Parts: sequence; structure tokens; C-alpha cells
Amino acid sequence: MLGRGRSSGSRGGVGGSASGRSGSPSAKDIQALGDLFAKYASADDDNEIGPEGVESLCGDLGTDPSDVSVLHLAWKMQAARMGFFKRDEFIRGCVALGVPSAKAGITAAGMKERLPSAATEVESKRDALVDFHTYAFKFCLTEPLQKTLDLDTAFGVLQLGLSG
Repeated sequence: MLGRGRSSGSRGGVGGSASGRSGSPSAKDIQALGDLFAKYASADDDNEIGPEGVESLCGDLGTDPSDVSVLHLAWKMQAARMGFFKRDEFIRGCVALGVPSAKAGITAAGMKERLPSAATEVESKRDALVDFHTYAFKFCLTEPLQKTLDLDTAFGVLQLGLSG
């Protein structure tokens, strides 16, 4: 997950999610999610998880950074840049995944427990499938006015999206 991308901008604040999960997280949940975020945050910017932090998070989730599940995670976060997660994106994604209600709690294990729900959603709901693929396409765009992907990138994203 290197490079830069753009968000589809189709999601609202922390309470809104691609999963349709309703309700707002409690202040205690937000604090715990912020603490979890801090574990992976960049030393240079405590409001961002950079590529090294994403790798560390992936290690804790037991997944490879190039696995489709990481793209599912980025989709739930509505992350604007590939390989980077902002604090609000991270919290939004964890709430969308239902991490606060995970049996393992608000931990990397809780994220790992809830992450398969994103794949299930994409597989079982047509609107989620369309939203996910639209997000994945826009996520791979590297220039503000770019409207197409080069063939290698397009094939890679298509293969990744279909492998999940």
C-alpha cells in the first residue's frame, strides 16, 4: 500500500459508515480507538499512521499489506491516501467495522475479528460491491484530475478486488 490516492468522499463523520451501522460510539470507545490509533501513529505526525505503522498494524492483524483485506479496511475508513490513515479515518473505519462491539474489545485483535465483515458485506450486497470497487478505483488515482488508471495498476486492482 504505497503511493497516493484520493477518497471518494462519499462518507460522513464518525457515526456514518459504509456498513450502515447506526448509532454513535461512546466517548469511552472514541478514547480507546484513539489509544489504539496512537500505537501505530507516526513519530513525525501523531495524527497519521504512515507506511511503517500500516505495516505494523497489518502484522498485528496477521495479514499482508497487499492483501485485499487491507483495501477493505481502507474502504471502511474512507482513507484518502494509500498507505496512510488519519486519526478520524481510523476511528470512522473501526466504528464502521463494529470494532467497539468486538468480543476481543478495541484492540488489534478486535479489528482482526471484525475485518471479515467488510468482505462479507462486499460479497453479499450489490451496493457495497459497487461502492467498494468505486472506492478502490478512486483510491488508486494519483493526480487530482486523473480519470483513468494505467493498465498495470488497473489489472492489479482488479485482481486484488476479485481475489477477496
